This record gives sequence, C-alpha cells and structure tokens, in this order.
Amino acid sequence: MYLRICASTPAVLNGAFVELMEKAERQGSVTAEEIAELLHTDELPVEVQTSWSVGIE
Repeated sequence: MYLRICASTPAVLNGAFVELMEKAERQGSVTAEEIAELLHTDELPVEVQTSWSVGIE
C-alpha cells in the first residue's frame, strides 16, 4: 500500500495519519478495512475490496 499525506486538507483530516500509526502500534497491525475507515472522508472516499483464494482457480 502506498500512502502520501502532505498537509491537512478537507480530504485528509489533520491527525488521521498519526491516529493510524498509533492504532497500528497499539494493536500490532491494522487491517485494510481499519485503514479505510480511518482515512475516509466525504470529500475523498476510501473503500477497500479484498479477495483471497487457496489452490488453483
């Protein structure tokens, strides 16, 4: 995952990145869903889709 946050804008609330890092440190890791929930705003929606499989498709 690539994440670039340069400054506080309506799209990236001030402190969201810090909150994300603190959560990761507290829990040991964060899921894609947790990242999307923390960074989502009305101006810049963040969604996540995951899939996995085992064996040959």
